[in-house]
Amino acid sequence: MRTLHPERTALLASVLSAEEVPAALSGGADIMDVKNPAEGALGAPSPATVRAVRAATPAELHVSAALGDMPDLPGTAALAAVGAASAGASIVKVGLYGPSTEEAVCRLLGTVAAALAAESPATALVAGVYPDAPLSKGINPLSVPRCAAEAGVAGCLLD
Repeated sequence: MRTLHPERTALLASVLSAEEVPAALSGGADIMDVKNPAEGALGAPSPATVRAVRAATPAELHVSAALGDMPDLPGTAALAAVGAASAGASIVKVGLYGPSTEEAVCRLLGTVAAALAAESPATALVAGVYPDAPLSKGINPLSVPRCAAEAGVAGCLLD
């Protein structure tokens, strides 16, 4: 049985395709992190790529999928999260690119967390924040943990 919080430090390896999984496994990876850097730091991969990586990864290991640098569109983010979970991701990461207020972040994370709880309760949500976001009128990263805790988010990532 997979656990989100391992009793030891876990190694997350970013992969772009299923072809990269064997190399990541041989390097000791515990989590296959699927992303598409052509679409940004937390660029979203295609559902087919997530499915292929899940199929190539041992069942006891997590597959995480980035949902992209999400604008302030809670419904879009929720639908993307459910889609990533249905493709095989056990962890989904949403990049908080668009929400610029604490209220907007709380609304987006709450909407995504509720959708995952209803559709894929075993899937963990991680909020991705950017240290330079305030320079582009984005959310202050220090504001995110409170919203994440209220929404039941599994963790926050500073990218």
